[in-house]
Amino acid sequence: ILSRLGEFTLLRVLDLEDCTGLTNKHMSCICRMYLLRFLSLRGTDVKVMPSRIGDLEHLQMLDVRQTQLKDLPKSVTKLEKLEHLLFFDQGDSGWMLPQGINKMKALRQLKKAAVVFDAKVAEEIGELGQLQELAIFVDTGKKMNNGVVKKLASSLSKMYSLRWLDIGNLDAGKWPFAPIMEFLHDIEPPPQLLRYLRICGHMDRLPDWVESLHDLVELQLRWTHVDGFQLFNVLCKLPNLKRLFLGSYFIHGKHMVVHSSQHFRELKELILGYTPSSCDVYEFEEGSMPNVERLVVYFGDQTKKIVGIEHFK
Repeated sequence: ILSRLGEFTLLRVLDLEDCTGLTNKHMSCICRMYLLRFLSLRGTDVKVMPSRIGDLEHLQMLDVRQTQLKDLPKSVTKLEKLEHLLFFDQGDSGWMLPQGINKMKALRQLKKAAVVFDAKVAEEIGELGQLQELAIFVDTGKKMNNGVVKKLASSLSKMYSLRWLDIGNLDAGKWPFAPIMEFLHDIEPPPQLLRYLRICGHMDRLPDWVESLHDLVELQLRWTHVDGFQLFNVLCKLPNLKRLFLGSYFIHGKHMVVHSSQHFRELKELILGYTPSSCDVYEFEEGSMPNVERLVVYFGDQTKKIVGIEHFK
């Protein structure tokens, strides 16, 4: 079928997921399918996205996850009807958002992007009022001034339709941990309709506004290194929290305690990730998590202790 791609100029839907042998020549043919509304290149070996992708003015879905792409051309911002843009490169970095992203007003789903040191781009993100799902990362591996993260915090406070947010620091796991995620405290008001939230990166404490997310069903934390007592004091106030994933270095200290006063009445699933050099004891007081049905603890090659497991049903 690849040898005949040039003949299919009237296609509306093209799904090439996991198709082998896709070359730059084939991409040139695809960029002449001006009526395309759906394009999936997921799992292919495509390495370069032609700038002519911006000519596909009717495109509503572009899926380039698990490809060899390291970036997308700036012409992507011409796709003003695009609703879903899924980008996830195998190097676990992301698409460096260009200026002009604010023209893509129809976007509902944007995964996974990276804001570097461009305050203008961080500000433009706030104009994407239809966004419901956003995965975005700052990069402390590059010199970045505080104006960028302040603009990003302001933009996130304008996203009233957001249901799903994955936000983090690309260098979160590199020592020394940089407290780059402190800007999250400046999000006011937060997106109130969030059902999923993932934070990856160091901060001094969990933002107080998290306890106002009454629709939140799932929360994931990695490399946050926050105070455990403050963390559980905030999270126990979430009335619909059902899944909680606490990954590497989610708190500081050797002893994690969930107190009886910190009552998680709806929590069904708790996953504690591998944390090699911190948190030797996980303690659950009676009544703290009475309805947990699934508990997963990753010990790795470490010796850990669980206290109060008899309090789970």
